[in-house]
Amino acid sequence: MKYADALPKQDATTLAALFRTPTKPVKFSLVKSLLESLGFKMQQGRGSRVKFIHSAERLTIMLHAPHPGNELCKDAVRQVRDFLQNIGVTP
Repeated sequence: MKYADALPKQDATTLAALFRTPTKPVKFSLVKSLLESLGFKMQQGRGSRVKFIHSAERLTIMLHAPHPGNELCKDAVRQVRDFLQNIGVTP
C-alpha cells in the first residue's frame, strides 16, 4: 500500500482535503484518482453505486457516485476518510 508521501501532488492535495475540518464536499473525480493511485480499481455497480477494490490487500469501499453533480456529500467524504484512516492512509 502506498503512503501519502509517495502520492502525486494532486492526490496528496485531495487526501488533505478529505481530512480537512470542518468537512467540505470533494469532487468525486479527485477521490477516484486518489483511490486509483493507491492501487484500487473501480467497478461499476447498479445505478450510481461504484465499488473500489484493492485485490492485493483485499480491501473494498463502496460509494454512490454523485449525480447530477460531481461532488461527494459530507457524509460520503467522512466515509472515505474513515476508510483511509482504518487502512493507515493519512496526510
